[in-house]
Parts: sequence; C-alpha cells; structure tokens
Amino acid sequence: MDMKPIVQSRASSYMSWVGVRTQSTLKRSPANVKTFWLESQRQARSDFRTRAGSGCLWVLVFVWFSSLTAGFVFLCVFSTWTKEYTLPSACLPDDSFNLQPGSYQYWSNSGFFQITLGFGRLTFTQAKAIDVIWDMAIGRGGQGLLALLSWQTFVQHVTTSMEIQPVTFNTYRTIFLQNESLILAIPRIIRDFSRRRGLHSRSAMVFIVLTMMFVLIFPTLGSAMTGYSGNVEAYVPDSAGNNILFSSFRPLYYVIHDGSRVNLTDDYEVLAVQEAGDPVIESTSAWAQRTRYDLGADCSPLDSYYRDRCVSYQRIYNVSAYVGLYRTSRNATSTFAGVGIGSPLLNITSYYSDWEPDSYSFSWMPQLNHSMWLNASGPAVDQAYTRSWTASGEHFDMYSIAANGVCQATKDYQWGFSYIQLIITMLLLWLWTLGTTALHVTSKLRLKQRGRASVAGEYKAVFELSEAMHAQLAGTDDAADVRQLTESTLRRRIETDLHGGAIAYETALLPDERGDEGEAWTLRAWARREAWWLAALAVSVSIDILCIRAFVQLQRVDLFVFFALPLALGFAMYVGATHASRGMVLGWAVLAVCVVPAVTLAVVLQMLWGV
Repeated sequence: MDMKPIVQSRASSYMSWVGVRTQSTLKRSPANVKTFWLESQRQARSDFRTRAGSGCLWVLVFVWFSSLTAGFVFLCVFSTWTKEYTLPSACLPDDSFNLQPGSYQYWSNSGFFQITLGFGRLTFTQAKAIDVIWDMAIGRGGQGLLALLSWQTFVQHVTTSMEIQPVTFNTYRTIFLQNESLILAIPRIIRDFSRRRGLHSRSAMVFIVLTMMFVLIFPTLGSAMTGYSGNVEAYVPDSAGNNILFSSFRPLYYVIHDGSRVNLTDDYEVLAVQEAGDPVIESTSAWAQRTRYDLGADCSPLDSYYRDRCVSYQRIYNVSAYVGLYRTSRNATSTFAGVGIGSPLLNITSYYSDWEPDSYSFSWMPQLNHSMWLNASGPAVDQAYTRSWTASGEHFDMYSIAANGVCQATKDYQWGFSYIQLIITMLLLWLWTLGTTALHVTSKLRLKQRGRASVAGEYKAVFELSEAMHAQLAGTDDAADVRQLTESTLRRRIETDLHGGAIAYETALLPDERGDEGEAWTLRAWARREAWWLAALAVSVSIDILCIRAFVQLQRVDLFVFFALPLALGFAMYVGATHASRGMVLGWAVLAVCVVPAVTLAVVLQMLWGV
C-alpha cells in the first residue's frame, strides 16, 4: 500500500491547523498583550504597596554594608596614599616634627588615643559643638538603633530555638521584655546559656552575648575614637633664635658663586619654587616630575604662577646638566645653557638632592643624581653638601632642621578621628551587620518553614511568661500563696526550686518532620526557585564592576546608568510576587535609581568639569 498520499494529506492538514492557530493567536494577541500588561501592572502596584517599605530597608542594608566595606578598605590603604594626595606637612599626626612625614605609621601604638585624622580649622566653640552632636547623635542614637535591630533579630531566633528546646525565664525576659541594664543582663544570660538552658545553636549564643557587649560599649567607642585638638604648624629657629615658618623655606640645589659670568648675580642660589605646604623631603624630590614642563619651551607667555615653575625647572636642569657633564674637569672651556664660557669652569656648590628627571623620557641626559662641588682654587671634587634649605638669607641643612624643628599650636582647632580606633569600630560594625543579617534571614526562613506567621511582642510576652511561671510554680509547695510572695522570695524559688524555669513553644513543623510547606522555605529551595533571577543579579554585578573600572580609566559618564542596576534588580526580586510583577517593578526601579540619577549626575559633571 502506498503511504505517501496519506502522509502528505496528514502533513497538509497539520500545516493548515498550525496556520489557523497562528492566525487566531495573532488576531487575539493585541488583546492578550493588553490584558497581560494591565494584570502585571495591577499585581506590581499591589506588591509595591505591600512590600516596598521592607524592600527599601533591604536596599539601605545593602548600601550600609557596601559603604562599611568600601570605607574599611579605603582606610586600610589610606596611609599609602597620604603623601600623594594631601598637602605636605612636616608635622605628623602625633604633632612631632619630621622631614619625612611619609614614614609615619598610622598603625603605631602612640596614635591610638590621638586624633590622627583631623579636619578643618575651627574655633573652640565649633569643635566642641561638633563633638557633642556626634556623641549624642552617633553615640547614643547609634546605640539605640543597634539595640532595636539586634533585639528584633534576637526575638526571631530565640523563638525558633524555643520550638526545639526551652529557655529560662531570665533569658526569655531579657530577650522579649528587656527592662534592665545590660550590665546586669549580660552576666545573667551568660550564666543561663552556660550552666542552665541555652539555645540550640552555640554560635548564635556567642553572637548574642557579643552583640550585647557591643551595644553596651558603643557610645564609649563612638566618643573615644573622636575628639578635637589644636592645629599645629612647623617652625624652625634661625641663628638668632627666632622661629621661622617652615612653609616659607625653599629647597636649595646649587649656589653659582660666579654667576655674573652667565648673566646671573654672584652667589646665585638655584632654588625650587615655593609650593603649598611644607617643603618636606618627599615634596622637594618629586615636584619637578609633577610639573612636566618642556625643557625647550618658552616660559614667558605663561602666567606668573606657571612661569616661575617653568623657569625654575629649566634652571635646575641647566645647572644639573652642567655639573654632570663637567664634574671631572677643572680648567676647560664649557657651555652653560647654550652659552659658551672660557676657562675655568663655573664655581658651583652643590647640595645633595635625589631629584632626577624620568629616565625614560630623558634617557639622553647625563647622570644628575651625583651632584658635584667645584672649589674655586682646587681640583674638581665629586662631592655634595648636605641637603639644605634657605630662608631669611640663611642656609639650613637637614640635620639642623630635623634637630631643631618644632610643631607649635595655632589659635584654631581640628576635629577628627583616631585612625586605629576608627578602623576597629568599622570592623566591629561590619561584623555586627553581617552576623545580624545572617541571623535574621535564617530565623525568618525557619519561622516560615515551621508555619509561624509572627513572634511574640511585648504584651504577648507578658502573658506567655506569666502563664509559664504560674504553671510551674503551681506544682510547688504554697502554690496558693504565690501572689502574696515578695519579689525576693519569688526570685529565690525560681532560681532554686525551678533552676531558672523553662519556657518553650510547640510546633507541628520541625525540620525533621516538615512537609511541602516547610520545604518551600529552605534556603536551597529558595535558591532553586530564584536561579534565573540570581543569575541575572550576578551578571548585573559583573557589569557594574566593569562599568566602574571603565569610568575610572576612561571617565565615561554615560556608564552611570549601570551603577545602581544590582540595587534595582534586588529590589524587584524582593518586592515582586510573580515574574511579571518583578519585570514591572524592575522597570520602575531602573528608571528611578539608574536613569534619572545617571542623567542628573552627568549633567552636573558636564556643567562643573566639562567631562
């Protein structure tokens, strides 16, 4: 039997059916798309009203944690950047004088109680006001916020633990009805955890105790790591004993004793241009490399600020090149800055400097680091005097400056931080944030896993505690007279007869007996459900890192739009209950936290810097 006509007939019928279905779908697609769009918007608005508040809180937690991490990393590398990006000063953070401030170690024990990160030039009233406001807002306010967030997390975790094993009355009261000083509560809860009834997780018990201690001492940490002190300036005494401001000193490189032979004055001093800040060794060694003036450029068209630097740079080079080229000669003709000079050579006194141009850019230049002193009557000598400075017509070598330089207080003040204490406090806050977030998430998942919708608040906790106490005391002697007992007697009975008491919860959904409802709220099940969204979040973080790197290297302001993309995606994941709802919320979030801030920031930078 020939099957070919039958196969062709069935194929034709199938294609006709597909065509009809496709046309029908296309005819209905506008209505379907509109319905889908409206339903998605309706669901997204409902989800937004319900969960946007808590979603914003999670965004704040992420921003807070990221800020702590970035701040901690920045402070750890701050000491290596200080000499590059701050105004040079011979006064160290501990108010001692040093010509090499880059050698200061911020991790030194001597700076533990000193303000090593000071800011501003303030009056005493301003500095005191800032310090008081800090202690009240950050010290006391921070303690209250830490306690609020910590105890809410403690309540959730202790609730999950009470479904497995009981806790003592004192532990329950401390967690659910905190009404006594932490100085008393901490020793008692340590006693109950270690000797009576603890929680099902030892790590959680340790974290709870350490968090209580951290909350207790936080105002002290906040106050101890900040303070105000007088600003100081560096001075060096002259030969008459008068203190001269060190910032007015200028580094001395050479003295041309017969400068009149090259259209200069005799005993002409070749100096570095006076820069902002103190002329410490690091700044005098690197100033020429930062200027990058062309040695053959005409300096006259420049304004006075840049012209002085251009002329000084070229003059230092000319003298250095002359000394480097002729330092083995004495009686010979020479050329200085393109001008021929008859014998003998110029009489130049050199002062040591470790300055030399970039060897890659000026590879043709002779060695300039080996300065030379030419004695007017003697032979050429490959020698240099000690590194020196000049001020008020006097020369000062580095040894006399280092020995006699002092840092004296000015009339204004600075407010700031102790570097070491700030690092310690930020690290403790980072650990607290990480631990509290982990404890909150795991406790929340366990509560949902076991079908518990809420935890006891203050009023419900009163009833639960009183009911448990009454039930357990009813089995003791004189149970009818419990209400007439004094506080001390009641406390003694609970401590001795009941060994601290026991209070627990009952639940039908424990980890080893859970059904589908409990399984849905495990971390593994959640990760499986959100696999695609988590992958998208990982991709967005990778894009964010690449965009930040490109912005730093290429100054691409158009990349700002991607900076907050992970936040928008995480917010949509938390708020949206369905994929369609998440897509809508993601669109709103991208517009609100990515597009609008990026456009605004780009316009502002364009106006300010012309980027």
